[in-house]
Amino acid sequence: MYLPHLKEEVDKIAENKKTLIVSCVVLVLVFAFGWLLCRYYDGRAREDSADVTRTVQSVKDDNQRARENVSTATEQIRQAGQQLNSLAESIDASERTVDDNKAVIDDSRQLIESSQRSLEQAESILSDIDRANQLND
Repeated sequence: MYLPHLKEEVDKIAENKKTLIVSCVVLVLVFAFGWLLCRYYDGRAREDSADVTRTVQSVKDDNQRARENVSTATEQIRQAGQQLNSLAESIDASERTVDDNKAVIDDSRQLIESSQRSLEQAESILSDIDRANQLND
């Protein structure tokens, strides 16, 4: 039922050459527009793809630089740790030297005090001897 009606419509269009030409031109224009639209979106897709590729490469480069920076920072931290350990050892050695020097100073003070007492005793003895000699003269 539907097909015979459609066939009549197509026959009418085919008989009217103007309608047929306009239909063909419209069809060509629709296909041309569709083709141009596809080309446009294909070009845009390529540009977007190139942008994505550049972005991915940029991210890879940034990540590589970040890894190198982390590696460099890690090495600097390791070296700083070694320097701190060396400095701590130097401070410990200096503290031991200071403690040893304090002990030597204390010993020297005691020796000086002992020597002063001995000197005072010797002066006292010599003074006593001198007095005794003056009395005997």
